Amino acid sequence: LCWFMQTTRPPIHLSARIPDDGRMNNDIFRAYMKSGTEVDYIVWPVMYLYENGPVLNKGIAQPK
Repeated sequence: LCWFMQTTRPPIHLSARIPDDGRMNNDIFRAYMKSGTEVDYIVWPVMYLYENGPVLNKGIAQPK
């Protein structure tokens, strides 16, 4: 899987970046153990088709 992700052109992109505003974006994250409006930490990264591209799989984030 990792080999495939890097050999596709453009490569699949993983992002474990917390949004600049710290808000929980339900378009790219699922909540982990509790709900909330601000991200505390990232449990699993968001998978994008390519950098700044469409989301292939939502990441998992723990809200505060």
